[in-house]
Amino acid sequence: MKKFTLTLACAIMLNVASRAAEPVLKAEPTLPSSSQHLSDVKMPKKAMRGDAENCIKLKLVPLAFSMVSLQYERALNEKMSAACDLNLLFYSMSTGVGSLTDAKVTYSGFGISPEFRYYPGEEALKGFFVGPYLTYFNMGIKAEGTDMYGKTGSAEITGITAMGGGALLGWKWLIADVFAIETHVGVNYLSMTTPTTIDVKYSNGTTNKEDFPKVSFSGALPTAGVSLGYAF
Repeated sequence: MKKFTLTLACAIMLNVASRAAEPVLKAEPTLPSSSQHLSDVKMPKKAMRGDAENCIKLKLVPLAFSMVSLQYERALNEKMSAACDLNLLFYSMSTGVGSLTDAKVTYSGFGISPEFRYYPGEEALKGFFVGPYLTYFNMGIKAEGTDMYGKTGSAEITGITAMGGGALLGWKWLIADVFAIETHVGVNYLSMTTPTTIDVKYSNGTTNKEDFPKVSFSGALPTAGVSLGYAF
């Protein structure tokens, strides 16, 4: 049971240890008059550099915990961007749940984290950034197995949610304006609680309402990560 409770807490908290108008300048360069030299033509900064304004990234740390975390980031102007994480969890283990002493337990979850980023350097999507964000995660648990007497049963828990927010400090490198490497550290405030009871349904039609190991947390947690991505 302790193993199950610890795994449940880690799966939920992982989501945080684990974010609009189009800003692209589309003005055409002004053609020089016959008396104006070509070198005097003024072109928009973005048009001259051709920098990427979108980036899709995969976070590496959550993969070790059977979670896929993808982030899409879009430049809003030369200093700011908006981003959003999509987090998907699917993990199975053998443990006990309630009176089911030998069960296959499956965790599945979905989460999103919208984020705003400010790049104080030369341009968005490159270099140092500060990013406040919000996070929401919803998880369900299914268990199928037998009790100590060999009776087959199942249990399901839905609606386990975690909500919070925080801020990141990070750095992003763009290699050839295409490949992205990003690191970040930060602090996240998280609030979550699980149910205190669970209904175990047996194959003979009987149902038992049993105590569930409550997992409750409200407070600040450190967070850090590394991401790899593609910019375009």
